[in-house]
Amino acid sequence: MKKKQVIVIVAGLILAAAPAVASSIFTSTINRCGDPSSATACATNPAASDPLNSGSVTITDGGEVHVQLWGAAANTTYTVFVGVFAGSAYIPAIAGVGICVPNDGTIGTVITDAAGDFSGTVTMPDGARFAVPPGTSINQVNFVFNNPQCTRTQFTTGIAVP
Repeated sequence: MKKKQVIVIVAGLILAAAPAVASSIFTSTINRCGDPSSATACATNPAASDPLNSGSVTITDGGEVHVQLWGAAANTTYTVFVGVFAGSAYIPAIAGVGICVPNDGTIGTVITDAAGDFSGTVTMPDGARFAVPPGTSINQVNFVFNNPQCTRTQFTTGIAVP
């Protein structure tokens, strides 16, 4: 009797680890600043002159600040601040990178395209992406978008109920 040899081929499955997707720890809508006497006011800043269809700010669990702007002013650089509106004042919540003056709460800029859209991270003056430092705690946070730089608040984070 002939012996049959059976060759068993074991196929291995190699799984490549997918890059981890950061989860968000903070998300807020971006709203245009309204009349200073209204609930949509940005302290004593005049109502926004720039358009905005919609927008949002998200902070990942790694601290990166992601911004989406849709239908803002085309080809425009917005200076981004982090702080709190208190009455007629704006109080920086973090020292920031000092684009306007030292310790002003600025964290960098975002630049819209020809359609007035932006989707990405906030860029610091040195070209790096801004990330909120680990251990940072901010109450009543507002992300504020200025154009022209350092002078006019156009948008801030908040809620918008349709």
